[in-house]
Amino acid sequence: RPLGPAAPGAGEAAASVVQVTRHVRSFFQANRYLISDLVDAVRSLAAPGTVVDLYAGVGLFAVACAASRRDEVVAVEGDGTSARDLAEMGRLRDH
Repeated sequence: RPLGPAAPGAGEAAASVVQVTRHVRSFFQANRYLISDLVDAVRSLAAPGTVVDLYAGVGLFAVACAASRRDEVVAVEGDGTSARDLAEMGRLRDH
């Protein structure tokens, strides 16, 4: 489902849709039914300023925060497969 604006008072941006593609071996949230709720919770709880997503996996939360027009989002991932997907998500987001 479309992901709504970040936090109350964070702007009246229209709902954004974040499409995530990933390799089957990359880390991703296991319960697909909770993904929208998890993303909404992270975006609403993130304080203003830079967001750092440690153990980012394919970048679900980082990309969602970036789509919310955050000042800066830093995503860190150590697994090679997930990191490649994360880099691709960032590349797609920047275009």
